[in-house]
Amino acid sequence: MGTDDPIWPGLTVRQHLEFFGACRGLSKAVLGEEIEKYAKALGLLEKLDSKCGELSGGQKRRMWCCTALLDDRRKLVILDEPTSGLDPQSRRDFWGLLKTLVKEEERAVMFSTHYLEEADCLADRKVILADGKVQALGTSRELKRQFGKGYWVNLSLHAGVEDPEDIFAQIKQMIFEKCRLKWQQEQQEQQEQQEQQEQQEQQEQPQRQNGLGGGSAAAPPLPPTSALPFPTTGVQTRNLGGAANTLMRSFCVPWAGTVSASLRSN
Repeated sequence: MGTDDPIWPGLTVRQHLEFFGACRGLSKAVLGEEIEKYAKALGLLEKLDSKCGELSGGQKRRMWCCTALLDDRRKLVILDEPTSGLDPQSRRDFWGLLKTLVKEEERAVMFSTHYLEEADCLADRKVILADGKVQALGTSRELKRQFGKGYWVNLSLHAGVEDPEDIFAQIKQMIFEKCRLKWQQEQQEQQEQQEQQEQQEQQEQPQRQNGLGGGSAAAPPLPPTSALPFPTTGVQTRNLGGAANTLMRSFCVPWAGTVSASLRSN
């Protein structure tokens, strides 16, 4: 599915979908079921018998998304900016549909997008391209750990609070400790994944040597992750000043993904 939305204005949405479904070899019975299923998921059910030329820009985009998803026998779906031009609610609905495709229909989806939150929410692995070249590759956690600039937390206390600096110090230490624990958990999970993959390769190696195993390929190696140690300098602090009756501080740890995860867990 490309970024252009060419249509035959005189055809209805149903006729348009039926044409492309027939080109893919779907029977009328199966095609009818799939059109109803995906049109309902994309909010096009009431527009199936409307002329394509009468659709709005967002509806035309959803119609082409529906066209691209037809034929659940195809286990790879490639989409080029599928949510471009969709309103926020339609975009969210489409995210849910893609998750259903992967989980229930066991289909792989490869898509391009300019929305970072979309890639973060949906994609297991991300590839960042610039000038036609791969600039970065990895999971959200890996990319945030490698390129994140930090997560700032702004706090304010009333000037009348007893020992405000002691409270700020305790909060600063709490943030640091939670991030350190989260980092240790990530390291342990990574090590366990590596050990499981090594064990699996050891079990499959004799089968491959003996010509058994149905010719299945070895599992790909785990993607490399940042080897940076957890920063031991603690949490950065800056004074934000504030009103006459307010004390303000800002804290930051140079681990964007880890800090945000730790704060959300509270």
